[in-house]
Amino acid sequence: MVGLGNWEFKVKSIFYSGTVRVKIFDDGGKYGYELDIPGMRIPEVSVINVKEEGNTVEATLNAAVLPGKDVLVHAEFDGDRVEGYAKVPVFGKIKMIDGHRV
Repeated sequence: MVGLGNWEFKVKSIFYSGTVRVKIFDDGGKYGYELDIPGMRIPEVSVINVKEEGNTVEATLNAAVLPGKDVLVHAEFDGDRVEGYAKVPVFGKIKMIDGHRV
């Protein structure tokens, strides 16, 4: 499994600009995660699919607030650094800025 640990990065969008923290862990052979976005209520999210290739992980998610619309998260891990983005319906492509392990 790639990217296990605690990560932090910044995002800038019309609806939220600030720091995002995510804990990625092994949940019985599947990717598990805990998401923290200070000052925001996080909607219920279901993981539909996760693909891992080398140091890259792509996850397809569905959020309860976007029924029938999938969110794509793409993350490339390099030691203690992470780069990536999320393609979110309505919000567009949101880049991870200054991603690092904490």
